[in-house]
Amino acid sequence: MNLESNAAKTIAALAVLNIGLFFSHHVPVKAIYTPTVQASVVSQRAEMCKVRTEARLAAMEARLQARAAAREMVRARRQVKQATVMAPNATPTKCNMSVTDYVRGIVSSGMRTLASGI
Repeated sequence: MNLESNAAKTIAALAVLNIGLFFSHHVPVKAIYTPTVQASVVSQRAEMCKVRTEARLAAMEARLQARAAAREMVRARRQVKQATVMAPNATPTKCNMSVTDYVRGIVSSGMRTLASGI
């Protein structure tokens, strides 16, 4: 076989390429790393761990703020309800236009007082 032919050169190139692909896929990656590359990988992992921790803390803080806001909402609703109960009646009180109406109001008030036990 003539080693100077294009076919021999192509076969040699393919063999070298296959060997390179074999080593790049099957040799453990840690064996190829230099100390600087290993340090870079470790620092990247540490950075990702730090980012995950910060994200977890931010999510926890957001949950706490949401709970506090919900509690504040409930408290505000209670205050509105209490203010509504304590507010004076919006309907105007009936005015006694005559002496007869005035006397009837007093008598009915007295009867209610007696009926309630006071």
